[in-house]
Amino acid sequence: MMKSKSNDPSPVSLSLSLYSMLLATYPSRFRHEYGPHMVQVFRDCCLRSYRLHGLPGMLNLWIHTLLDYFKSVVEEHLQKGIHMSKSTFIHLSGWSLFIGAITFMVAWLISLRDVPEYNPNNFFSRPIDIYLKYAVAILAPISLFLLLVGMIGLYLRYGNDTNGFGKFGLIMGSIGGVISLVAAIPLFTLGPNWS
Repeated sequence: MMKSKSNDPSPVSLSLSLYSMLLATYPSRFRHEYGPHMVQVFRDCCLRSYRLHGLPGMLNLWIHTLLDYFKSVVEEHLQKGIHMSKSTFIHLSGWSLFIGAITFMVAWLISLRDVPEYNPNNFFSRPIDIYLKYAVAILAPISLFLLLVGMIGLYLRYGNDTNGFGKFGLIMGSIGGVISLVAAIPLFTLGPNWS
C-alpha cells in the first residue's frame, strides 16, 4: 500500500492511514490488485478536497467514501463467496463489538453538540455543523449493526458455556440489537434534517 508523503497535511495523512485500514477488509486478491491504486486515488481526492474546502471538504469526502466502501466491500465478498468458519466469525465479531462501541460513542458525543442552523453572520454557527449531522446519521446505524454482530459472536462463543441467566442475557442482547437496528432505520432514512 502507498504511504502518505511527508509533506501531506496531517488531516490527509490521517485519512490515508484510516483508509488503508479499511482496505484490509476487502478480499486479499482484490486488495493486492487494486489496493495501491485505490489509495493513490483517495490521496489525490483528499488533497484536492482539503485544498479547496478544508476540513468540511474532507468530511464530505469521507461521507461519500464510507457509503461507497460499505457497498463495494460487500459486493466484493459476495463475488468471492464468503466461506467463514464459526471460529473466524467469533474472532471477527469481537472486533465488531469493539469498533461498534467506539463508533456508537463517537456518534453519541457528536449528537450531544448543540448544532445551530448555519448563519454566515453568526460566528458560532459554522458550516461544518451540517456535516456533524451527516456523521451521526452514518455512524449510528453502522455502530448498531457492528454491536449486533458482536453480540451474536458472544452468543456463539459463550452461549453453551453459561448458565440460564447468562444465555438469556446474550439472547436478549442479540434480539435487542435487531430491534434497535430495525427501529432506527426510519429515523436515519429521514436524513440529517431532524430538529
